[in-house]
Amino acid sequence: DVPPPTNERTLPVLDMSGLLEGPVSRENEKVMAFVGSLDDAAKKHGFFYLVGHGLSEGELEEPHLLARDLFRRPREDLEGIGMAKQPETFRGFQNLGDNVTLGKRDRHSALDLWEEVET
Repeated sequence: DVPPPTNERTLPVLDMSGLLEGPVSRENEKVMAFVGSLDDAAKKHGFFYLVGHGLSEGELEEPHLLARDLFRRPREDLEGIGMAKQPETFRGFQNLGDNVTLGKRDRHSALDLWEEVET
């Protein structure tokens, strides 16, 4: 199912199919258009629908199930991989209220994972 079209009250829909059609580089106009729309959606809305990725429903469901299982684990298990144990990496688990944005504690739990990529 394709999400509804975007307007001021709905989330933007980003189509990444252009990224699958050629080299991912700054010279590829489709790549740069997608990057621009991604930047815009992230800054204006913070969330968005992603379509044109080529993943099946089953492939999309598995990460959701894994995330649910992860966040249902005992708090002690999650604190074992807490960001506070390795603050210089900015990776790990953050419990409800651990993260502070603009001076206010966030009302979410998160597991931050990322990999540096040379540009």
